[in-house]
Amino acid sequence: MITKEKKVEKVCSFYASDYHLEMIMIPYINRKIEEKANVVIITERSLTKTAKDVVSKINISQTKKEQILNINWGNNKVEIINKNKKGKELSVFVIGSVDYIENMNEKIENLKDNRIIKIINCYKLEDVQEKMTDIVSNHTKVLNTTEEKEIA
Repeated sequence: MITKEKKVEKVCSFYASDYHLEMIMIPYINRKIEEKANVVIITERSLTKTAKDVVSKINISQTKKEQILNINWGNNKVEIINKNKKGKELSVFVIGSVDYIENMNEKIENLKDNRIIKIINCYKLEDVQEKMTDIVSNHTKVLNTTEEKEIA
């Protein structure tokens, strides 16, 4: 019996405020929606209010706005990943303290799952200034407001 290995890719992102984070996330999420890929947010604290504020001010169709806001911006449980089985690729934003991100990454990596999972770990700049080099070295790419960039 041939089994597929789960593929996990880790991307990191750094943000100054919740609004800045959402300005990084929303273009990426919009692209993934267009590609029919799944996006999940796992966050230590809810981003629902600020996400609504940001989405209301961007110039995209109302349908796209609704699709972006239909993602649970306040979810704090890994179990939601099991409810998103459609599609081959799953992008999971993990947002919170360094300890929270590490804990959620471990839970995601331990899931029995054959999908391609891209974990996008989002760190608040003021919390990780001293650790940025270590954090970047544990990821393959960095996500910023324009796109993902390979780490050289």
